[in-house]
Amino acid sequence: MKHTLEFKILKYLSENDNGNFVDIAQIESNVNLLKSVISDLKERKLILTEPYPSIPWDSSSVVIGSSPSDRPEKCKIKLSGKEYLESLKPQPIPKYQKIYLPLFILFGISTMLFAYLNYSSNNQNDFLNSKVDSLRTESLIYKDSVGQLKSQIELYKKQSTIDTIQTKN
Repeated sequence: MKHTLEFKILKYLSENDNGNFVDIAQIESNVNLLKSVISDLKERKLILTEPYPSIPWDSSSVVIGSSPSDRPEKCKIKLSGKEYLESLKPQPIPKYQKIYLPLFILFGISTMLFAYLNYSSNNQNDFLNSKVDSLRTESLIYKDSVGQLKSQIELYKKQSTIDTIQTKN
């Protein structure tokens, strides 16, 4: 905002405020742009303007480009213009914002860290779930073989009891 023509005009008028209207033609070489910004500031009631006094036509005092129609009006800053100019200046950070800013940054970083840890644990959880599923299918194979072994042991026990009974008889 400090590099705009509006800011330059208000600052110049504020610095040269002596209660009189001031010529601001030297601020900008583009007279049409200067006039449009002056009219905008005047409509917003930030400055007062006064046209240049009309000089009777004298051929000896003719200076090229210095007719009153080629020059912007003289200006004077109003109190509302000074207040507006003051509001454009950067404001210092209040004390509570200085305190809460590091805390906000700390909480933001910790939130991002916990989000990353949660994401990585979910990926590990998926990996572990796939391992559990593969172990279940392998355990079914072993379960079937254990079942067959038990049935063979029972069959062996029956056969051995039959053999012992037959030998006794």
